[in-house]
Amino acid sequence: MRIMFDTNVLISAGLFPNGKMSQTVFAIAEKFDIVLSTRILDEFREVVARKFPAKTEIS
Repeated sequence: MRIMFDTNVLISAGLFPNGKMSQTVFAIAEKFDIVLSTRILDEFREVVARKFPAKTEIS
């Protein structure tokens, strides 16, 4: 089965790695194929840059 996450789920899981959403995403990813479109990834980058500019730097 393939699963597609929306931008809100990706932001929650990506920016808050200790949260429940992150745990849920990782649990789902272990069992299913994750499908992400370029549109969702572009929206993810745009929202993070706009709302969480300090989080755009990769350590």
